[in-house]
Amino acid sequence: MTDQPSNGLPDRVERLEVDMLDVKVSLNRLIDIFYQSDARTTDALERTTNAIERLSEAQIRTLTIVEEMQSEVRGLQTENRRIWQVISDRLGLE
Repeated sequence: MTDQPSNGLPDRVERLEVDMLDVKVSLNRLIDIFYQSDARTTDALERTTNAIERLSEAQIRTLTIVEEMQSEVRGLQTENRRIWQVISDRLGLE
């Protein structure tokens, strides 16, 4: 038996081990990127959900104000009709 490597097998094995280590490092980087991206996506989704909730609360407040204003307008219209009726009665317009 000789101590000479046949066909450079030890060098090829060493290069393969280095290549496998590079692949492992690359995979770990991809996994890190994926989780960072997932975290950013989750954060963006959370912020979007919060914004939608605030928007819906603002819409509810707006609708409440609109309903109050409509009620006030109806009250003013009723008061206006009553005043015109009094004026009409006093002037004998009807």
